[in-house]
Parts: sequence; C-alpha cells; structure tokens
Amino acid sequence: MNANSTPTRSGHTASQGPKIRRRWTIVALLLIVLIVGTVMFVYAHYPIVNGYAHHSYIPDGDYTEGEDVPPEPTDKGAQSKLWYHDGYWWGVMYNPEAGEYRIYKLTVSTQEWTDTGVRVDTREESRADVLWDAANNKLYIATHIKQQNPSPVNNNPANWAYLQQYHYNASNDTWVVDDNGIEDGSGVITVYIVESLVIDQDSTGRLWATYVVREDLDQFGRPTVPGGGIAHYYVAVSTTDDPSLWDAPVVWNTFPEAEVSVDDISSLVAFTDADGPKVGLIWSNERLGEFYFYSRNDSDPVGTWTVDNEFEALKAASGPISADDHINFAVTEGGDVLAIVKTSANLDPANEDVLIGIFARDTDDGSWSWHEVSEVDSVDTRPIVLVNETTDTVYAFSVSTTGGGDVCYQDAPIPDNLSTLAFAPGGCDPSDPFGNETIFISHYDGGFENINSPTSTKQRLTNASGMVVLASDDMNGYVYVHNMEGGGAPVQPPPATPTPGAFGGEAIFAPVFLKQ
Repeated sequence: MNANSTPTRSGHTASQGPKIRRRWTIVALLLIVLIVGTVMFVYAHYPIVNGYAHHSYIPDGDYTEGEDVPPEPTDKGAQSKLWYHDGYWWGVMYNPEAGEYRIYKLTVSTQEWTDTGVRVDTREESRADVLWDAANNKLYIATHIKQQNPSPVNNNPANWAYLQQYHYNASNDTWVVDDNGIEDGSGVITVYIVESLVIDQDSTGRLWATYVVREDLDQFGRPTVPGGGIAHYYVAVSTTDDPSLWDAPVVWNTFPEAEVSVDDISSLVAFTDADGPKVGLIWSNERLGEFYFYSRNDSDPVGTWTVDNEFEALKAASGPISADDHINFAVTEGGDVLAIVKTSANLDPANEDVLIGIFARDTDDGSWSWHEVSEVDSVDTRPIVLVNETTDTVYAFSVSTTGGGDVCYQDAPIPDNLSTLAFAPGGCDPSDPFGNETIFISHYDGGFENINSPTSTKQRLTNASGMVVLASDDMNGYVYVHNMEGGGAPVQPPPATPTPGAFGGEAIFAPVFLKQ
C-alpha cells in the first residue's frame, strides 16, 4: 500500500483529498498516537525475535470486561492446553470471530495455527485442561469458568465445569466430538466456579479432577464468615466405564493443612513407581506457607489417599519452602515425578532463598529432593516443566517478570540418582549477564513486551515431536505467541520491525494501541 494512501473499512484505498486535508489528518493521527500510545499492527503468524505471534484473541484488540475473552487465555499454569499426535501439535485456542474456543492445528513448516472448526467451549470466560489418551484414541478436555475468587455452588449450568470427549480421525486429520458435556448437559465435573481445574487419568481408566473452592460465600456470592478467605481442596473422580459420569466431589476439610486461602491451587499427576500405578495430588497452602503431596494406589478404594511422609521429611530437612499458587507437573519415562513450583520467598526482601524450584520424586524408593531453578533475585514467575525422553532432559520454563516479559528455560540432564539433578544458577531475566537461561519466546522492541502464562502438554516429548510452548500477550496486541524447538521447526531471521504480509501473514487487526 502506498504510504500516502488512506485505508478504508473495506480495505480498499480511498481517493486522495486535498493536500491540506491530508496534512491535518496526519497531524491528528500523530496526536492520537502520542496521547493513547504507540500504534502497532498485528500480523498473522508473524515471526518475532524468538518465536511467532499468532492471531489476536480480542476482535478489536481492546479488551472490555464482560464483553471479551478475559486476559491470558493460556492461563492457568497447572493446566495444559496443547498436545501432540499424528505428527502435529494441537491446541485449544480462542477464535474471536466465532466467539468460542476451538481446536487448532500447528503446521510446523509454516508455524501457522489453523482453526479446525471443532468447537470446545462457547464461554469466553472459560479455561481448559487437556488430556490425550493415546492408548484409547481419546481426547479429554475439561473446561470451566475461571474466577479469581472461587465461588461455592452455582445454580446456573452455564457456569459449571464440564468434560468434553473427542476421538481422532486419521483419514482426514480431524477431531470428532463423542460427548460435548456443555451442549448436552452431561459430563458435569463440578457445579462450583473455580480458578483452576486439572484432570488426569489413572491406569483403570478413571479420570480425576482437583480444584479449590471458597467456602465462605453463599450461592449469591455473599460472605457467610466474617473476614472471609476460607477455602478447601476438592477431588472428583469419574466412574470406571464412563468418564462422562462423575461421583460427588470430596472436600478435604478434615485436617488443618487442607484449609487454604482463596488464592491457592491444586494439581494432579498419574505415575507408576516400584509399587505400581498411582495418582498424586499436590497443593499449595499460603495460609501455612507449605506445599503438600498425597498419593493413592490405583487399586485402593476411591476415597483412600495417603500423606507422603518422604515429601514431609524433605521439607523438614530443607527448611521453610514457602508456598505460592504456581504448580506444574511432568513425569519421566522411568516414572520420576517432577513438580515445578513458585515459592513466596520474594515477599521477604531479606530472603535469598529459591523462588522457582522443582520437587523431584525418585521412582525407585519414593524419596524426594528439592532443586533450585532460579533464586529470588530473578523475579521469575509462572513456571512449567517439560521432559524430553529421547535425550533424558528436563526443561524448566518461566516468565522473566511478574506481569509478563520473556519466556525462558533452563535445562538439565535427568540423572540416574534424581537427587543430583542440578540446574545452572541464574534466572530468566534477559538483562542478567550471569544468567544461564535460554530465551524461548521474546518480543521485538516496541511490541509484544508482556508475554505471559506459558502452557504446553502433559505428554513426554521426543526429538521427533519437538517442544512447543504457547503463551499470550494481553498488555499490547492481545495475541497468542509460541515457539518451537526441534521437530523440524524452521529457523526464521528475527526482523527488527513488523513488515506487512511477513511470513505469509497479513495485517488482521489494525491499529492496536500499546498500553503505556
């Protein structure tokens, strides 16, 4: 387009008016830019310095509470929104034109996410956790309304958490819905509104879910306890023969450690150790400043859970490991459990303790060890953990600063003796000359500066699958961003500034004002 042309709503170029009118128009536009912020055009599949920017999840690039999808659709960190199957990476992403979350496919050769048209959830405020069951060709997606202050029972089915089920049709690379709980009213996991909900599957085929519920509000959101702020963990399980049917959830309120703050979080992981297949449950308790881990054998009665004494012994030996509400799981090929967490050590200015760390459980004897990923000075946040079983490597991802920045990772070989797992000291701050991080997703100067909430998969990765991490930037262009390592990912030179039509894309939202 000629620099002197004026784009119309239809995308065509209008005829030029008198020069004096053009000059005043340009001046007026420049004044608007100076007042509101910097103008940025967002391009589909645009290669940024490290990674690729995708489409915006806000139709007009300007978030309006109650009207548009809430910020950071890749949140929460305990959840996984990607999976790998049949040579493709897939993800749950929001389509703003359709007004719903759908399944998208990543084409590695072009780094383009393609909308498959397969609906996941029409609720803009919803969040998803994805579980791929390769053995049975089953895809499970749990969706729920995200609310920072989790609520008690809600009488409106539109606010409940549901399980959707799909299978894969390899003949045409299509996902086919088997049971859409939202549309037909089945698959209700919980009638609570929660901040985060995570699912996993045990060896018998049962699905498990966990979430935190605030207990001091009635169904209308009114406090029932003076002062408020009381919450508990819930655990729900499906029946063995029909994952769409869920037993009544069990609230963990019989011991003090289960009474938590409304900001706390829980997560589940299925694994197998020397004693057989298990499900583990970890949760944060910011009221007591602790993390807790319970587990159960798949052969045990459904309500049987046991405190992990080895985990408690580790905490006692390591000193205080203050809890924050950031947890993510990975399991090695041998059955070792890796739980990456963020602590609250940064709340004490004098504290020089670990900010991001990994609890590692050795599959041979059930022993736990604690490993620093980054220290308090790094201000890292929102960690996730991935494992490459081809190279026996663990990757610890985090965001460089609260509110969003760059997504970095540190990696380490997985040793035979898991207690010797070690990451090089440092953090994700790109300005730290002594840092040992690798920047995985980052912005170009002037745009995409608040990349946040990385997410990936529950699966173990291989050299063939490569490694994909998806994040979102809702402070600038309200766009999805991702990057890929391995798996034949193309290498793109990082441009200094946006170029119309770059990387096969085109300007799809223009202009977008960067917030100051």
